[in-house]
Amino acid sequence: MKIAVLNKKGGTGKTPISMSLAIDLKLNIATNDTSVLGYFSSQEDHYFFGKYSFVSDLDLETFQMSENQIFDFGGWTHKGVVNVIKQCNKILIPCSAENPNSVLQTASTIAELKDFNSKIIVIITMHEKDGEFEIKQNELKEYFDLPIMPLKKSKIFHNVIAKGLSVKEIYSENHASRHIYRNIYPQYDALLNLVKFL
Repeated sequence: MKIAVLNKKGGTGKTPISMSLAIDLKLNIATNDTSVLGYFSSQEDHYFFGKYSFVSDLDLETFQMSENQIFDFGGWTHKGVVNVIKQCNKILIPCSAENPNSVLQTASTIAELKDFNSKIIVIITMHEKDGEFEIKQNELKEYFDLPIMPLKKSKIFHNVIAKGLSVKEIYSENHASRHIYRNIYPQYDALLNLVKFL
């Protein structure tokens, strides 16, 4: 399985999603984002089974993904992004409900990618209020017809990075964590299954 997680817009939750999926799907990880290297290398043996790669923007045009890899893009900075996108079985594009500009950036990202790879799943992240997911979902549907999944705002994503555990592992730690994360876990589990089986 080869997956890319990206959006032109920063702050959408790409890295915690990438890290959690890498753990649960037993994938190694690659990134072109120097700001997250500390997260990966500090826990590399647990997170990615000792396999993570930093790929400079200059190397993106020739980078060959391994069979079980997720690429956490730090941004849309180089035409080499297309090389990676073409290799992927799935493209995940998180879209933050917190930022009004995120829908436009997400639509722009999809418009640039869909001719190279149409296996796109959009994830609306960081929504809190009732109906907020549906509002963003409807806004996005004006631009395209793709699967759209919710991942509400939750401290569990901070804990993915802080603890070096996946959402599934954190949720399963004990009764208290199953109670605390009872609303976010079904959303993550649905995303995990969609990524596995779509």
